[in-house]
Amino acid sequence: PTAQPPLVSLLSPADRTLYTYAAGGPPAAVNVSFTASASAASPIISIDADISGVAVPLTVTGVGTAAATGQGTLLISQPGIYSVQARAVNNVGTSTAAAEITVNVVAGPPTVAIAAPLQGGSHTLFPGTPLLVPFSFSAASAYGGITSLTATLNGVPVALSPVGLDTLNASATGNLSIQTSGSALLTVTATDRNGTATASRTFTVTSAVPAPTVTIAQPLNGAIITRVAGSPATSIPFAFTSTVGTGFVINSISATLNNGPVAVTSTGIGTRTAGGTGTLSVSAPGAYTLVATGTSGTATASGAVAFTVTETQPPTASCGIFWLPPISLGKVEKGGSVVPIKFHLVCCDSSNEQGDHKDKKKEEKEKGKNQGNKDGCPKLRDTSVVIAIHEIFPDGSTSQPVLYPYGTNSPNPPNYTINGNDMYHLNFTTARGDRRYHIDVYRFPAGSATPQLVGTRQFTTR
Repeated sequence: PTAQPPLVSLLSPADRTLYTYAAGGPPAAVNVSFTASASAASPIISIDADISGVAVPLTVTGVGTAAATGQGTLLISQPGIYSVQARAVNNVGTSTAAAEITVNVVAGPPTVAIAAPLQGGSHTLFPGTPLLVPFSFSAASAYGGITSLTATLNGVPVALSPVGLDTLNASATGNLSIQTSGSALLTVTATDRNGTATASRTFTVTSAVPAPTVTIAQPLNGAIITRVAGSPATSIPFAFTSTVGTGFVINSISATLNNGPVAVTSTGIGTRTAGGTGTLSVSAPGAYTLVATGTSGTATASGAVAFTVTETQPPTASCGIFWLPPISLGKVEKGGSVVPIKFHLVCCDSSNEQGDHKDKKKEEKEKGKNQGNKDGCPKLRDTSVVIAIHEIFPDGSTSQPVLYPYGTNSPNPPNYTINGNDMYHLNFTTARGDRRYHIDVYRFPAGSATPQLVGTRQFTTR
């Protein structure tokens, strides 16, 4: 028979075998094993193997005979697709067997460490100049290289100078510019092709500026201020001073009333002592807290006084209310609707005609014209009338009253109108659900700032 080249059989690795190399650990070991056979007349004279052109060191047996074997291992630490080839040669020719394998590299995220500033350190901020705190950190990638480095101070990105990007070891430096005292948090982040890692460092910034003092001269702490219900807002003057130590100045002052800002007229800004004055406008009873604040550089201090506003009821007017439907009917109104509040204002000479008119006969008499009726109770057109409405809550407490004066835009808030020269009309928008409302009607006699209570009424919604 005619002599033939050897027959080569690749025993390992099998075609499409997947190898995994963990970065930082030992390389992937690819074991190659194959056999070669030929006729006794044409024995095998050599065998070898390679992986993508790199020779595999082999332990061979049987060379010079009709059957030979080769075994060896090649270490691989780079990802990719590799071709494995085994060859045998006799005096007739060369034969090969091949397989294709894949090597993957896996790695964890990088590690990152902060060198500066020190954890828990303290830094001093001086007035007029930002505090510069140097920072530095480094990052190490097990495989692939660091692709980015970033940093934030209290969540706000800061500029940095990176070195060594796209290598296994990178670092960054920079300066933190700080203008306020308090606790500071530096957070740094390193990213490579395998993930992201962060590290953080906290430190404290203290102000070299002494805190100012704040003294409130008026109103006095614990003062009780009385006003007449339904009257215009009561003006309460206030005054305070803010002082700081020698060598420093007050940069700003401010004030709040029950956490709401109030206008302050200031003097002495830019000196050691600054003053603030103004007027508080209060239109409802209750507890009030005035807080005054002074700032010197980055240091701030406040002072507070508490006072109480009470209300007395106004004198009863010589006039009364003649309520009109729907309020006069006493029915439950629909919640979330607009309820017309209508009434006549009537003035009588005798006391038994004052107040709410509930008698049917008197209601008929009140239908007379403005010039009056035979009982001498004329209807009154008075644009000084103010309608006050507040809600009564289930626990008995009440909301702040809303005042509705006379105006030309009614029947829409914030004013009412006088229709037909004698019918007062306010369209009141109710809230949804079960509610109880209280209506007070006041008038201001000519030349007087003290209101008179003319009449009251309540209604409910559902």
